[in-house]
Amino acid sequence: MVSLTPTMTKPSAIREAPGWLSWLAGIVDADGSPNLSRGRHLVLKVEMEDEDTVRQCLAFTGLGTVGGPYGPYGKGHKPMWVWRVYGNEAAYLMMRLYPLMSERRQVKFIECIVAWWTPERAVFMNARLLKTRGPEHEEQARHLA
Repeated sequence: MVSLTPTMTKPSAIREAPGWLSWLAGIVDADGSPNLSRGRHLVLKVEMEDEDTVRQCLAFTGLGTVGGPYGPYGKGHKPMWVWRVYGNEAAYLMMRLYPLMSERRQVKFIECIVAWWTPERAVFMNARLLKTRGPEHEEQARHLA
């Protein structure tokens, strides 16, 4: 049976907990995979056996969907759970996590975003950056375009 949680669910109060971004960065660095699905759809995915951890990723961010359980595939394996974030939301999350990631993940984030980026997407990301960081970051937002 596959369960899906709707995209852009209301973030829970736990989202405001100190250190949640660092916690999420550790999970994504260890069990995450940024990539381009079908060569053009940006996706950030965390896949693991721990359903509660996967659901916490959704609860902390309010972004994406949780699917599972999948499998088990093979003797001695447990069912897998997956948290997926797509498109503009994935790009936004990758930019928020970037400074906290290992160098290997940082390189992969940049490769994926550069391959996916278009001028139309720049407009959305500029607005998102200004909304979350405020007008004092207007110069930084202009460089995204």
